[in-house]
Amino acid sequence: MARSEFDRPIYFVDLRNEYACAWCELVEDKLVLLAHPLSPVKTRIFVFQNEAEIIGQVTGVAMRIVLSLAEPSDEISKGPSQS
Repeated sequence: MARSEFDRPIYFVDLRNEYACAWCELVEDKLVLLAHPLSPVKTRIFVFQNEAEIIGQVTGVAMRIVLSLAEPSDEISKGPSQS
């Protein structure tokens, strides 16, 4: 049993028409996808191996830290001022 949310494994799940990453529990023939308590996503339940299949455990995540730099600011593009 995980001691904290950081110890609990996250799984990549094929839901037939979409994918999900979630904490998972198997209850009888149902796969329960548990969202983080602060997430707006609700807990979802699927028939295991018919409606949902675990592809693997998530071991790393790559994501953007900033959305984009559409235009550099004037200070950066002009450099130091010439007084």
